[in-house]
Amino acid sequence: MNLSELVMVRWTDAGLSLLKRAMNDAQVVEIASEQIAQASKSDGWCDIQLWALMRLIGPHLQLGSQAPFIEENEVQVGLLSAAGASTNKPTAP
Repeated sequence: MNLSELVMVRWTDAGLSLLKRAMNDAQVVEIASEQIAQASKSDGWCDIQLWALMRLIGPHLQLGSQAPFIEENEVQVGLLSAAGASTNKPTAP
Protein backbone atom coordinates (compact mmCIF):
# COMPACT_ATOMS: atom_id res chain seq x y z
CA MET A 1 0.00 0.00 0.00
CA ASN A 2 1.24 3.46 -0.87
CA LEU A 3 1.21 5.88 2.07
CA SER A 4 0.33 8.69 -0.34
CA GLU A 5 -2.90 6.87 -1.29
CA LEU A 6 -6.04 8.87 -0.64
CA VAL A 7 -8.39 7.21 1.82
CA MET A 8 -11.96 8.12 2.78
CA VAL A 9 -13.00 8.21 6.43
CA ARG A 10 -16.13 9.29 8.26
CA TRP A 11 -15.17 10.84 11.57
CA THR A 12 -17.09 10.00 14.77
CA ASP A 13 -17.59 12.55 17.54
CA ALA A 14 -14.52 11.04 19.25
CA GLY A 15 -12.53 11.51 16.04
CA LEU A 16 -13.66 15.12 15.65
CA SER A 17 -12.67 15.77 19.27
CA LEU A 18 -9.24 14.31 18.50
CA LEU A 19 -8.96 16.65 15.48
CA LYS A 20 -9.86 19.67 17.61
CA ARG A 21 -7.16 18.75 20.13
CA ALA A 22 -4.69 18.41 17.23
CA MET A 23 -5.24 22.09 16.43
CA ASN A 24 -2.83 22.82 19.32
CA ASP A 25 -0.02 20.87 17.63
CA ALA A 26 1.90 23.08 15.19
CA GLN A 27 3.07 20.03 13.22
CA VAL A 28 -0.46 18.86 12.30
CA VAL A 29 -2.64 21.97 12.64
CA GLU A 30 -2.98 22.39 8.86
CA ILE A 31 -4.04 18.76 8.33
CA ALA A 32 -6.48 18.87 11.26
CA SER A 33 -8.09 22.14 10.15
CA GLU A 34 -8.60 20.77 6.62
CA GLN A 35 -10.28 17.65 8.03
CA ILE A 36 -12.56 19.69 10.30
CA ALA A 37 -13.59 21.88 7.36
CA GLN A 38 -14.31 18.85 5.13
CA ALA A 39 -16.24 17.04 7.87
CA SER A 40 -18.50 20.01 8.53
CA LYS A 41 -19.52 20.12 4.85
CA SER A 42 -20.08 16.40 4.24
CA ASP A 43 -21.69 14.67 7.23
CA GLY A 44 -18.29 13.70 8.64
CA TRP A 45 -16.82 12.29 5.40
CA CYS A 46 -13.28 13.32 4.51
CA ASP A 47 -10.59 12.27 2.10
CA ILE A 48 -7.02 12.31 3.37
CA GLN A 49 -3.69 10.81 2.42
CA LEU A 50 -2.92 7.73 4.49
CA TRP A 51 0.34 9.15 5.89
CA ALA A 52 -1.52 12.27 7.12
CA LEU A 53 -4.23 10.16 8.74
CA MET A 54 -1.60 8.11 10.55
CA ARG A 55 0.18 11.30 11.63
CA LEU A 56 -3.05 12.69 13.09
CA ILE A 57 -4.41 9.69 14.95
CA GLY A 58 -1.45 7.37 15.49
CA PRO A 59 -0.24 8.93 18.73
CA HIS A 60 -3.77 8.79 20.19
CA LEU A 61 -4.70 5.18 19.44
CA GLN A 62 -4.45 2.57 22.15
CA LEU A 63 -6.24 -0.61 23.14
CA GLY A 64 -9.74 0.30 24.29
CA SER A 65 -9.74 3.84 22.89
CA GLN A 66 -12.89 5.14 21.21
CA ALA A 67 -13.01 4.54 17.46
CA PRO A 68 -12.26 7.74 15.53
CA PHE A 69 -14.24 6.47 12.48
CA ILE A 70 -17.74 5.13 11.85
CA GLU A 71 -17.25 1.40 12.33
CA GLU A 72 -18.87 0.08 9.14
CA ASN A 73 -16.78 2.49 7.05
CA GLU A 74 -13.55 2.72 9.00
CA VAL A 75 -11.22 3.50 6.11
CA GLN A 76 -12.09 3.18 2.44
CA VAL A 77 -8.93 2.81 0.33
CA GLY A 78 -8.65 3.20 -3.43
CA LEU A 79 -12.10 4.66 -3.98
CA LEU A 80 -10.89 8.10 -4.96
CA SER A 81 -9.62 9.36 -8.28
CA ALA A 82 -6.20 11.00 -8.49
CA ALA A 83 -7.84 14.44 -8.31
CA GLY A 84 -9.49 13.54 -5.01
CA ALA A 85 -13.05 13.33 -6.34
CA SER A 86 -14.90 10.32 -5.05
CA THR A 87 -15.65 7.74 -7.72
CA ASN A 88 -17.44 5.29 -5.45
CA LYS A 89 -18.15 7.05 -2.18
CA PRO A 90 -19.71 4.73 0.38
CA THR A 91 -23.29 5.62 1.17
CA ALA A 92 -24.09 6.92 4.62
CA PRO A 93 -25.95 4.43 6.84
